[in-house]
Amino acid sequence: MFKFLCGMTLVALVGIVASNLPDIKRYLRMRSM
Repeated sequence: MFKFLCGMTLVALVGIVASNLPDIKRYLRMRSM
């Protein structure tokens, strides 16, 4: 059960990161300039 919860949390985090990837790239590019 605990392992299942960890897996779900990991999947949720990956989904959030994937959906925010364009914004993160833009932010990093703006910061490096």
